[in-house]
Amino acid sequence: MEICPVERSSLPEFLVHVEAHLSENGDNGFYFAPRPKGDRSGTASRAERFATGLTLPVGSPGWCRMWIAKTHEGLIAGHLELQSHPFPHAEHRCVLGMGVERTHRSKGIGSRLIGTAEQWAVAQERLEWIDLRVLSDNHRAIRLYERCGYQKNGEISDLFRIDGLHLGDFSMAKRVRGF
Repeated sequence: MEICPVERSSLPEFLVHVEAHLSENGDNGFYFAPRPKGDRSGTASRAERFATGLTLPVGSPGWCRMWIAKTHEGLIAGHLELQSHPFPHAEHRCVLGMGVERTHRSKGIGSRLIGTAEQWAVAQERLEWIDLRVLSDNHRAIRLYERCGYQKNGEISDLFRIDGLHLGDFSMAKRVRGF
């Protein structure tokens, strides 16, 4: 398995993977994204946001950086993105989002993606914290984040009502530099 940064030239391949991954959301009643099963909204805006974000310097609103995990056959098995925090005056923080395709889970890919992104974040002068949100029913992801040193900050119970389910949401964070 190889972890590679996403460049503008590999962005189309990355976006195809993200859409394929999101199509798994809700399969067998398992939700990892706060959206109904089969919801394809946001595809065009996501592509534009990522394309623009790659060109922006870290610390500016809208910046993002992404990594993919590629199999020996060259297929994308998982991805991770770090993005600017949505709140003003939070330039010292970024937000992590990631996904590993179902057939590649529990193989250490998530840990490797997180480790790569954290090493990159530590090298950025402005970044001190990585934040993330995870559905409270996604126990495997929560265990992964905890093993990687992320701590729960709080839970909003029953935040989402999707496909008849009541889903909570955890906020988690890890300090990667400073103090």
